[in-house]
Amino acid sequence: MYLDEAESAFLALRSGYVFVVSSGNGVLTKISLDMFTKAVDNTGVWDSSNSSAISTGVFFVGEDIAEGQYSFACTYSTFGMSLVIFESRDDYVKYFRSSRFTFGEESDAIDANASERKQLYEDNDYSFYLREGNVLMLNGGIGNLERLDDNIADDMQGDNSTIFLYSGLYFIDNDINESRYAFTCIETSFGMSVIVFENRNTYLGYFRTYRSTNGEENAAIEQNALISLYIYEGQTCFLNLNPGMVVLLNNGNGILETAIVNWAP
Repeated sequence: MYLDEAESAFLALRSGYVFVVSSGNGVLTKISLDMFTKAVDNTGVWDSSNSSAISTGVFFVGEDIAEGQYSFACTYSTFGMSLVIFESRDDYVKYFRSSRFTFGEESDAIDANASERKQLYEDNDYSFYLREGNVLMLNGGIGNLERLDDNIADDMQGDNSTIFLYSGLYFIDNDINESRYAFTCIETSFGMSVIVFENRNTYLGYFRTYRSTNGEENAAIEQNALISLYIYEGQTCFLNLNPGMVVLLNNGNGILETAIVNWAP
């Protein structure tokens, strides 16, 4: 990894590891982890009074960070902060050992091996679920990581259930119960995209497609998704979510509520 002056990064150094520093000097401080992260005294932008603070680093779920549902908010970044999730340590290692000399090669290596990625700027937030064995990679800034309920689905019991959803990736029957829902956008800058995939494989087919332009992004959605909707603040869309489906929310936040309708079969 590469750090500019006053930037900090998390490292989990274990017995037998070799730690190499080049082209500068810095301060290495030992910290204690409490569930998933703990503040540490440091210079620069790190807030030592904030127990939710997390910085650039690579985090192995089950070792460095606990399994669960999280919301991440970028609080400081110069050019934007990247959030990448790999399904396994092997996938992360394949990415890391790829040729990544240029920005294009870096992006290609992530697309080929990761399962989720998001570029975030200050005051942006994103929700995701980390499972045992996943690897979370953060780069380019600092933020707050808040652990939410272990399973959003636990809060979606009974009729008229309502829950707030951030931009993020949601797996039906893991993160959200299967049901008919009305999703209402309550916050967005330019409009919010709601994309539904029939299963994890079709989502990965979309994610691992080369998508550097809007045209390529749209083509990847058309070739792999089942539903693609675009809504603005105050607008609502209907979603019938079945087991195994994957929902991708981008560029906004909203309210998901159970839809009870008399025209359903």
